[in-house]
Amino acid sequence: MDRLRGGRFLLRRLLWAVPTLFGICVITFALIHLAPGDPIAGGSTGPTGPAVSSREMESTRRLFFLDLPLLYNGAPRGLEARVGRLLEAGRGCGTVCVPELVGLHDGAQTTAAGRQRIERALELIRAAHPGLGPAGVAGVRWARAVLPRLSRGQVERLASRLGADPTVERRLDQLGTAALPAVMDALLGRHGEPRRAASRVASTVTGFEGRLIASYGAEEQSRTLAFWGEWWYQHRRDHVSFSWWERIHGRITETQFAKWLGRVVTLRFGNSVRDGRPVGEKLCEALPVTLLLSLLSMGLAYMLAIPLGIHSAVRRGRPLERVITVVLFVLYSLPSFWVAMLLILLFGGVGHWDWFPIHGLASEGLENAAGWTWLADRLHHLVLPVACLTFGSLAVISRYQRTAMLEVIRQDYIRTARARGLGERAVIVRHALRNSLLPVITLMGLQFPYLISGSVIIERIFNIPGMGMLTFDAFLNRDYPVIMAVAVISALMTLVGLILSDLCYALVDPRIRLEERR
Repeated sequence: MDRLRGGRFLLRRLLWAVPTLFGICVITFALIHLAPGDPIAGGSTGPTGPAVSSREMESTRRLFFLDLPLLYNGAPRGLEARVGRLLEAGRGCGTVCVPELVGLHDGAQTTAAGRQRIERALELIRAAHPGLGPAGVAGVRWARAVLPRLSRGQVERLASRLGADPTVERRLDQLGTAALPAVMDALLGRHGEPRRAASRVASTVTGFEGRLIASYGAEEQSRTLAFWGEWWYQHRRDHVSFSWWERIHGRITETQFAKWLGRVVTLRFGNSVRDGRPVGEKLCEALPVTLLLSLLSMGLAYMLAIPLGIHSAVRRGRPLERVITVVLFVLYSLPSFWVAMLLILLFGGVGHWDWFPIHGLASEGLENAAGWTWLADRLHHLVLPVACLTFGSLAVISRYQRTAMLEVIRQDYIRTARARGLGERAVIVRHALRNSLLPVITLMGLQFPYLISGSVIIERIFNIPGMGMLTFDAFLNRDYPVIMAVAVISALMTLVGLILSDLCYALVDPRIRLEERR
């Protein structure tokens, strides 16, 4: 029965986490869109980089779906919207637009000026694909001649033979963007030689280099596939016409907020604006470093703070307790960056003793070491950063523990335990300690997100490539995919920390279980 009640409690907490996470996503989305400046203009020039091309700016705009409405799309359209935009600009839009252009040309509502624009667009497409249709035929006549080769069924049959017939690649290359829907299905859904052939066609048609080479390792293949998956997620609507069902639910899903929320739910954070690498890959590199720092510092802080808090409460008013209190308050008042610089001056070989390294996590030549050599080198580099991250938490946690212990040892059941003849150690450890840990558990749940968020200042000072450094660089470069990923993961860790705190309450304090039974 207790297990059933505990399961219900956990389920309730998880259900409450859903609207909480949704609210966090709404706030994060609003903050990013209310931030001053244009993320596209801000990304066009960097602090150290040159201006990027208009094509890269357009890719960045598509990354955030800034061409979509904010919250509601009254008329969601796929390929038709692209055709309309490019006709207004007087440009062609690839062979994928040919059927739509022919349909518009034959429409009764198209004006003479509109038909002229369509003719010009078809001429541009014909000039870009000279081997696709009959020579000497232009405009709509050329488009009607190539329509059978661009039909969906014909293209899908060709794509199904990728990897088996070497002539299929050349024929799909000639078809241009009309081949992309079927080619992307093969690229993202098949394996082996068909996938590699599809990557070659996609690279030729789009102009983006993303060929899968047989000699690629698992990491390079995963990165290439992640690039194509993200690219198709952003550009699919430019190459397909929405079905009736897509037009219905597209009123909500084809908006900036829905796309944002979809990324959060699927943990598809896209590629970094700064260097084009998948955000997940960058997180996987930085997260272990920050977890190592945070776990060491937090574990050390709790190991020292809880005994100090108990000692200060039990021995309150004595000279040693007053000295400890003064020292802890002094530590709490010191800025972490000042302490870091002081430790570097004292122990980093800058001013006095050259005891500890002050840069990175590995010595030169030992980056790929193994065994005890690797462990000793890492611990040697971690001494100063862990010390800087520990001293502030040590002061706070010990004060919480002291206050909670003082409150508990004044309770009636503590006096009763002493009256029964129990020793002071047994009273403190067996009766008072568990109940005094409740505020510390609350604090631990609130500090849980810091396990992954890292310390921007400390990681910056010691040049440690963790989550703090990654977040700092992302804000400097307006790298919104990375910022979004860090914000969402921090929110998730906050919810996880609160749930774990509640579960620890039930384990530590039996009164909570009794209340649950009532």
